[in-house]
Parts: sequence; C-alpha cells; structure tokens
Amino acid sequence: SGSEGYGRVRLWGGAGFGASVLCFGWAVGGLPYAEAGARAVPVFIALTGGVALVSLALNVRLPNTRPATTSAYGRLVRSPGLIALLAISCLHWGAISVFNVFYGLYVAELGFSAAVPGIGVAVSVSLEVVVFFYARQLFRFRPAHWWILPCLLVSILRWVMTAQVTSAVSVVAWQATHGISFALWFAAMMKVLDDYAPGEQRIGIQGLFAAIAISGGGMLGTWGGGVLMELWSGRVMFFGAAVMEGMAVLLLLSTRRLFHTVRFDPESSQSLP
Repeated sequence: SGSEGYGRVRLWGGAGFGASVLCFGWAVGGLPYAEAGARAVPVFIALTGGVALVSLALNVRLPNTRPATTSAYGRLVRSPGLIALLAISCLHWGAISVFNVFYGLYVAELGFSAAVPGIGVAVSVSLEVVVFFYARQLFRFRPAHWWILPCLLVSILRWVMTAQVTSAVSVVAWQATHGISFALWFAAMMKVLDDYAPGEQRIGIQGLFAAIAISGGGMLGTWGGGVLMELWSGRVMFFGAAVMEGMAVLLLLSTRRLFHTVRFDPESSQSLP
C-alpha cells in the first residue's frame, strides 16, 4: 500500500526497540548509571550481531525500475516547497534528537533510578506503535500535510513540560506524546514526500530526506543539546528543544503556500515551473 501503509511496517522497528530498552532498564534498575552504561555496550553488540546474522537469510527482491538521473533530483532540490519541508524537518528532528540522546542523562541529573529512562522510552514507543498502526486512517480523515502543524505544537508542549517535571512519573508520562511528536509526523512526512516522487522513485526522495533532515537535524540537536546541558542543565536543554520546535512552527506558517505537488520525472532535465 505504499507510503499510506508505511506506518504498519515501521511500527515493528519501534516495538522491538521499546521492548529491548524496557527489558534492559528493568535488568539494570538497581545499578549505578555508569555500570548500567558499561553493560549496555556488550548487549548492544550482541543484539546487532544477531540481527546481522538473521539478515543473511532474507531474500529481498528489488523492483525493476529505471534509475533516476542526477538532473531529475536536481529539480527536486530546487523546489521551494521541498526546501521548506526539509528545513522544518531538520529543526523538528533536532529537537527529537535531544530526547533520543540525552533523556537518560537528564533523568540521572534529576536523581531518578536507572530504570526510569527505560520505562520512559518504552512508554513513548508503545504510543509510537499505536499511532503508526492507525496513521492510515488518520490520513483519510485529514490529508497528511495537515497533521504536520499539530505534531509540532504537541512537541513544543512535550519539551516544555519535560523541562519542568518534578517526579519520575511525570518525566515518563509526558513521553506518551511521542506517538504524535514522532510517529504521526514521520508517517505524515513519508506520505507528503509522495507529492514529490511517485512510488518507484520514492527511495531517492526518502534518501534526500534522511540525509538532510535526519542527519542534519541529528547533528544540530546532539551538538546544541550537549552544549546547553553542559553549560546550564537538562532543563535548559529541553527548553532549547522547545525553541527549535517554535522555529519550525514559524517556518511552517510562513512557507505553507509553497507546498505543492511536483510529480517526479526520472529522465527529465527541465527546470521546475
């Protein structure tokens, strides 16, 4: 079912990630953070090695499609709407990267048990799986691009409240919004990218999205979050994540008229209209 059913495939990755983090969190809940981190490394290597071995048994058949020309992708890169979407996504993913990388350190800074980060991630991923499963129905209720703004607004609330938590329950509970903050946004973006490339060539545009928005946003959030936490505190860091989301909202509101459908021609070298 293409990008419309993307969420029902992607949810399995989230489910596996959440289950492994929850189980590991329970296993090391009574240990100091340094010792828990030291044990995480060999567990990660073992799980990754197991996945690599299992992948050898996969029989993947790639579709027989025409390779896209460099000039065709050049046309996409020059699309103002796509440029705006990538910039918005870069800011949003930067904020999410703050959570992905520094959530455990923040919980430790607050003085909670080493089991709390695992529980928080498990809660966030549980809602992620649910939203990925129902994303297709949501896109039939409202078009995918309509959901991007609500996702950003919920994310602002998430980071502001995470920055103000005073208990282990609250620092976990607010991560339930991850289903909207990440899963709905990510599924919506996969659907929106179809406006720029049809099914056979979608891998190229998704690669562009991953290279610019995910990699760029990841570097932005990891660097910025680390600086804020080292110079001030984890609370300031999450307020910084909220600021990045606010910038994404302002950019979205100021560029919404640029979003339009540009069908991808893998052989064309003509300029965009």
